[in-house]
Amino acid sequence: MSDVIYLDAQGTERPRPEAVEMIHRCLTTDFGNPSATAHRTGQRSLSILESARATVASVLNASADGIVFCSGATEANNTALRSFVRDGTKLIASAIEHKSVLEPGVLIASSSDTIKFETCTVGEGGTVDLDDLAGRLGDGPALVSVMHANNEVGTIQPIAEIAALCRARGALLHVDAAQTVGKLPVDFTGLGVDMMTISGHKFGGPVGSGALIMRPDLIDHLDPLIVGGGQESGLRGGTVPVAMIAGMAAGLEAAHRDQMSDHSRIQRLRDILVDGLSDLPGFFINGDHDARLTCNFSGGFLGIDAALIMRSIPDVHFSAGSACTTGTAASHVLTAMGVSRDHQKSTMRISLSWMTTEDDIMALIEKLRRCVAARERRLVA
Repeated sequence: MSDVIYLDAQGTERPRPEAVEMIHRCLTTDFGNPSATAHRTGQRSLSILESARATVASVLNASADGIVFCSGATEANNTALRSFVRDGTKLIASAIEHKSVLEPGVLIASSSDTIKFETCTVGEGGTVDLDDLAGRLGDGPALVSVMHANNEVGTIQPIAEIAALCRARGALLHVDAAQTVGKLPVDFTGLGVDMMTISGHKFGGPVGSGALIMRPDLIDHLDPLIVGGGQESGLRGGTVPVAMIAGMAAGLEAAHRDQMSDHSRIQRLRDILVDGLSDLPGFFINGDHDARLTCNFSGGFLGIDAALIMRSIPDVHFSAGSACTTGTAASHVLTAMGVSRDHQKSTMRISLSWMTTEDDIMALIEKLRRCVAARERRLVA
């Protein structure tokens, strides 16, 4: 990929070298089944698995007893919702949640007349309206699901405030932290949340790895999506993919180690990008300009279709919208934020990562400026 500028890190980040090395080790040397503890090969794999669990717990200030490994954020989100939304429960999610929260919410609510599913509004910047959320919380059992940072516009939610509100009303809080872990300091215990989702390929681990992190006292109430075999203490059946999990833990540890330096470097690169484009006709940015991930740029040039730009510069890999919504008629995230359909059609999601260089950004600026100039010439002609 030496001829490609990769700027779709919020879709998936390139695996970090530490993750690749650990995966290779587990696939070649320590390849055993961690359930086969009658011999040393299985015992070594079990030791690697539990070491990975301890690493995740340490980095995120969580209890290892509350970690269930799974295939990624979609499975973790589904597991959390299906386990704790039962008859008589109200499920409340923000209107800009990932589809792996919104679609299960609709499905779960359709299965019972006593389950209610509601979405709370967000402001123009994409921040949850706390007054609207408070108004939807009643006296009965409730589960609130709010993502830590949005996958399209990068808006960071005030999770500690939301957690305090949920505690005061006796509601459980589930947080999808797929986009923030490895990019921001994430303290599971300090935030006061009840459940949290992480996804390995968002911070430099492998695709197909993730975890649901919970308060240990809640884990006995978990209702497994996959049963058979008793793995993960009976909470997630199937032979445990040690290589993927160990690779995820290695990627997380590396991301945590480099977090501060990566954060400041990526913020500088994004500022260079914005400064290099902001004088062009029709330039706009979606979402909160301050309370957002430094890796995220959501915006474009009004009147120029983002899909057209993608076709014009095929050696730059980015998204129109998000990787999970590309190709759909409209973005539910931008719609909920009140972004016009014309702005949505022009929206690009450019996301930077640990591997992004200043040369990448300067080349992108030049290419985008040429695209805009070409359109202006056509308009004049």
